[in-house]
Amino acid sequence: MPVSARFLSGADEECRFLLTRENIGVNICFMESSPDALTSETRFFLEPASPAQRQYEALRAYFVEGLSSTDVSRRFGYTPGSFRVLCHHLGVATLERRANGVVSST
Repeated sequence: MPVSARFLSGADEECRFLLTRENIGVNICFMESSPDALTSETRFFLEPASPAQRQYEALRAYFVEGLSSTDVSRRFGYTPGSFRVLCHHLGVATLERRANGVVSST
């Protein structure tokens, strides 16, 4: 499951690339001291262990990282329709929380 990553280049330009199992050792140059480029911390994000974590990572990739629903569905093992339902449920839950004063509307 590839993961999108961002970093600032020397010219303060934002660069985006996909982290995969194949290229993670090359792209994470700050982890050179690690004997295993795919550490347990990295695996935590690349291989969600529970359904709740998988949902969180998928929704985060879509809403925060701006990945397409097609890419997110493929990465996290959802069908396009089931991922749309997941997004809908998040929207309904957010509206309910706002209605109850739990989340601000700004």
